[in-house]
Amino acid sequence: MSYIQTMGIKTLAFLTIIAGALALTVTGCSVDPSGPAMSGAEHGGLGSQNMSDYYYKRDSGWTYVYSNVEKIYNSNGSVAQTLTGAPDTVRTLGFDGFAPNGDSLFRIEISYRILTSFAGLPYLDIYYIPSTKNDNTHGAFVDGSAKNLPGETILLKKPRPVSTDTILAGLCGRVRTMVDDFSNSTTNWTWQKDTLWVTSRLDTVFIWEYLPGSMTKVKSRRVFLRNFQTGDKWGYDIINYPDYGTYYYVADKDVSKTTSAGTFSHCVNIAVQTNEIESKDFNRENKWFAAFYGPVYEYDWWYVTTDGDHFNKQDFARSLVSVSHN
Repeated sequence: MSYIQTMGIKTLAFLTIIAGALALTVTGCSVDPSGPAMSGAEHGGLGSQNMSDYYYKRDSGWTYVYSNVEKIYNSNGSVAQTLTGAPDTVRTLGFDGFAPNGDSLFRIEISYRILTSFAGLPYLDIYYIPSTKNDNTHGAFVDGSAKNLPGETILLKKPRPVSTDTILAGLCGRVRTMVDDFSNSTTNWTWQKDTLWVTSRLDTVFIWEYLPGSMTKVKSRRVFLRNFQTGDKWGYDIINYPDYGTYYYVADKDVSKTTSAGTFSHCVNIAVQTNEIESKDFNRENKWFAAFYGPVYEYDWWYVTTDGDHFNKQDFARSLVSVSHN
């Protein structure tokens, strides 16, 4: 072996040691809990180097199609009805300029169906009765025209009557099945298209949007913050958190999920929790995000009542049907 070859090997070994030392120094630094966090070594073991790979694809031309199914249960727990709503379609439009903080914006559009009576409304009034915690009754959303039931209160954080992606809060299942009743018994529908923008830097993913009446994009939601660790949580709703906001809770950092689009081997199961009703025992929401694909499945369940005495379960499943690139 020549002198030059020997020196090259020694130099490479030296540089490798220095790189390792620098990596240890960087990963040992403290990180601002509001993000962005460091690059995700945890996710390197799952085939991804950062958590932005768990949201929608950033390049243009991808189309995601989702099915929407609601089940309504009898009081004995058996299924009384299965209702299928119209599909949602999400399209990625790629790079679309820069956010006010200088990060690259990636645009997505969501097409969905809504009952015309809800079109254009800025928000919904959601009434509910909390669990009493001292008997066998559930809390429940108040259904139909019933009002002023004993113990009834109104949700102070008012969700918008829009798609699952653009609600940008908890209660997605309840809202989606209200604003498109899934009965398919009426033609009084409107198809709407919403636009969101996404920024990602290392392990942090933010959603930007135009708030009603505003012409300036604002950073409104923090989808991911740092490496997934089961039991970890962070504020998802940046604007309303913590008083009336929503937060994300890692129920399981690495699971498989199968939909009609296929089996996704590395998914994070996120529980979406809304502070106002989290301890009231009548609403739960979970979302599964797959590495290199984004949202693949959602399951919500909740209880409803019309009189404050009888409670029936309903649920909602949104499932990825197909993902394709044009």
